[in-house]
Parts: sequence; structure tokens; C-alpha cells
Amino acid sequence: MPNDINKLYKTPDNQAELQILAMLKKSEKGLDAEAIYFQLRETGLRISISSVYSKLKKLVGTNMVSKTSSEGRFVYVINS
Repeated sequence: MPNDINKLYKTPDNQAELQILAMLKKSEKGLDAEAIYFQLRETGLRISISSVYSKLKKLVGTNMVSKTSSEGRFVYVINS
């Protein structure tokens, strides 16, 4: 993963992706989409759960994030 993620995301539309990456970087075990959604809402970001899933799918597609199954739920972890 590049050292400066901000270079990949120069537009304000990608603020959620940056916040998701920051959350996943801090998380030891990863987070599910619902936890990410609630944490984003707590920061004041207006986003729908479907947008969270869309952004996670985008991040998985770029290989910055991995999607794994844990206890019947999908968990997202940042790739190192």
C-alpha cells in the first residue's frame, strides 16, 4: 500500500474511503460494514449503509482492503 493514501484520493467525494481506511488501520481484528457505518455517522459524515458497502467493495477491488468471514459476518481488514 502506498505511504501517502491521500495521493490516491484527491477529491472530497472520497472522504469516506479515507475515513474507512483510517478506521481499519486502527482496528486489530477488522470491522464489519455496520460498525463502519455507525462510526462514520458518529463523525458527522452523512452516508447510507449502501454507500458504505459500495465504498468497501471499491477498496477490496483495489486490494487495499480484504474481506473475510468471521462468525457469520463479513469483516474488512486493511492489507499491509
